[in-house]
Amino acid sequence: MRKSLFALSLLVAFAASSCHLLRPLVQSSFSSSSQSSAAYSISYPSKVDLGAPVTIEFDALGQMSEESVSVAFADSSRVKPFEDAADHYSFYAIAEGTLDFVVLFNEERIEGSIEVVDSDSGLYLTVRKTNIVAGDPIMMELIDASGNEIPIEDSSLVLLSGPSEPHLDLYGRYTVDVAGTYSFVLCHDEKPSNPVTVVASEKEGVVLLDFEAVLESGETTTGCSLFVGESVSFSLSYHDGGEPYEGEWSVVPDFNDGDYFHSVDGRSFVAENVGGPVKFSPEIRIDPGYEGPEIIANPSYFLFSVHDSGPSEPYSISVSSPRLDGQDIFGAAPGTEADLDLLVTPDVPSPIGEPGVLSLGENSAGLSYSLRKEEGGNGYYVILAAEEPGSYEFVVHWGNALSDFYYLHTYDPNEGFFSISADKSELHMGENAELSYSIDGFVDGYMVSFEIESGPVGGNVDGNLFTPGGEGTYFLVGRIGSSDVVSLPIKIDVLGEVDPYEGMSEDEFYASYEPAASAYDAEMRTLHNFMSGSLEVPDDVPVRSLDAPKSGSSFVKNVAVDFVEGGAGYRVHDANGEVAFTVYEGGAYITLEEVAAYIQAFGDVPANYYEDRYDYPSPSSSPWGEYLRLNNSYFSGDTDRYPYEPLLPDISGEGGSTDYYEVDIGTTGTVTGPSYPVYIYNDGSKITRGGARIVYAREKGGLPIEAEDRHLFYTYNHYNDFQEYLNYENGWGERFGNVTAGGEIGEVAPGGPTPYVDVVLAELF
Repeated sequence: MRKSLFALSLLVAFAASSCHLLRPLVQSSFSSSSQSSAAYSISYPSKVDLGAPVTIEFDALGQMSEESVSVAFADSSRVKPFEDAADHYSFYAIAEGTLDFVVLFNEERIEGSIEVVDSDSGLYLTVRKTNIVAGDPIMMELIDASGNEIPIEDSSLVLLSGPSEPHLDLYGRYTVDVAGTYSFVLCHDEKPSNPVTVVASEKEGVVLLDFEAVLESGETTTGCSLFVGESVSFSLSYHDGGEPYEGEWSVVPDFNDGDYFHSVDGRSFVAENVGGPVKFSPEIRIDPGYEGPEIIANPSYFLFSVHDSGPSEPYSISVSSPRLDGQDIFGAAPGTEADLDLLVTPDVPSPIGEPGVLSLGENSAGLSYSLRKEEGGNGYYVILAAEEPGSYEFVVHWGNALSDFYYLHTYDPNEGFFSISADKSELHMGENAELSYSIDGFVDGYMVSFEIESGPVGGNVDGNLFTPGGEGTYFLVGRIGSSDVVSLPIKIDVLGEVDPYEGMSEDEFYASYEPAASAYDAEMRTLHNFMSGSLEVPDDVPVRSLDAPKSGSSFVKNVAVDFVEGGAGYRVHDANGEVAFTVYEGGAYITLEEVAAYIQAFGDVPANYYEDRYDYPSPSSSPWGEYLRLNNSYFSGDTDRYPYEPLLPDISGEGGSTDYYEVDIGTTGTVTGPSYPVYIYNDGSKITRGGARIVYAREKGGLPIEAEDRHLFYTYNHYNDFQEYLNYENGWGERFGNVTAGGEIGEVAPGGPTPYVDVVLAELF
């Protein structure tokens, strides 16, 4: 017998949802709800799968253990409690519909409701016989979304209704001892299967027959693929006895996806037309003149695919599209078309029939499709269209081959489910606007692009950064992937290039000072020798973040970079990933944190630095005044001449290939011995350089070093000790060097300086 396609074909009817067997159980693929009063609150899922465990969480301002709490359902027969504790109430949802309940906290009550829907989890449960005799095992098969059979013993049975609880026998099969109707699901890996129903009859006074499909080879099957001309027959035999049933009976076929078979004698069917898979749930008709004991047959369902006499190897289907976030596809607006590229392998001269779209789930009746064949190949274009806004679950099938599940979402753009915005609605030439988007009800992370719908010539969008090309009004839209789903337009007015600081005095500028808000703002400030960053003169010793991340005993250096405004801005994050501040290329900065970030990002010093440390203007004659800073010169790292200095990684002065440069940091003073008294770096009249420096890797082999690979160190005691900048706010590594080793400033420690402390490179955001 050819390998059965029963499991593969039937699994398309189910999509993944969640069934959490362990707390917290309120998590699911559906949204959650919460209710509260003055002193109490509850949270619970608003929609769950039938058979799924559910938890109602309680909160009473931390006093739950002292509170009297109870839960009452409008219809307690619809739930099956399995766990209770002071802060939650757990149960199985064993009936479809709306569960109304009340939670009582002493005298106070909070009402809620949960919708229970048919399970759609990607687990498919079948039973071999829907009618059994009490005492016999229920023969079941559980299949996951990949067509793999899951052992029954690896799952748990949740009884939705029935006269008694099924129990496991010695062979790991579920058995019922009491006659009646049983409805249940199986849960595996925190997900419930579809519900099934089994009728158990009393043993005496009933004739129980087994119903099976038989191939030409004589083998029985629950489903398979057939070639045109092959046949399948059906048989009835006595349960347990195995002898054929001799009475009169016939099968009423209900092949549901087309006329793929024709009947020979009411019990045998010949595959006639290519197609499928088709589900067959036959009706068994016993001779109406029969007057013996009641006969119960086991009509189940079977699945068959029919293809021509071409290659017998299985076919596979691959789909390409504007796929976003897994299987979600944002198609066209309602009434328009969305294309999918479809490829079927192996490549054969005469493909077996044509592919079709099997539409399932919500609004499935409103999804239509057409096909266009790729000339000279085995590819197809599937053109989908939806009449109404909504989400459509579908698979593509070709013969016995099935694609993955896909979800086509169509929306009316005018409903505003997808929108874009800009951080500025009015710009001057030379400025930029950052664009963002919102998709209601969906997880962030889709491939959204921004486009200029209309406006002056020369405008440009680079990623999420809009740069105008001329004065006038621009209208911009967002597009999801390469689909036809676009947002409503937003308007940005662009004015002529202006200098906001023209004619402004220094006193006026600093009277209500705020750091620069954009690269254009920083550029205009520098044009007038105005600052762009914080004006606070830093202390000599750096502040280290209390949340500094480590890997083992080593500090982590962040290698992620966050450039904005086309690379003209660099956003610095804190240790938790939140944006702390931004530095702009060409701006003026004095704090340790901002200067370190600036050099790390742009590989050079801010605009207020005068690079010659020996020949420089006095602050009183410099347009930068008290914000003038000095030095951007080669640092040798010569440890023979200066044995108290620790060796920096790969430094060229000591045989390495990396050139380092040093930069002054103006602090309130540094404790560096009598040669460097504690003075303010720049008092507006003169500069006292002190001993605080940034030393950074600038070139390697004559080539610039990228920001993510650059070493940058801070020394506040004139090269005696160093700490590495870890590329986030207050991110400083382990101190190493001479004083750390126990030496005095400028006098080498007995054992020499402690060596460079390695860090672990990782992206922190």
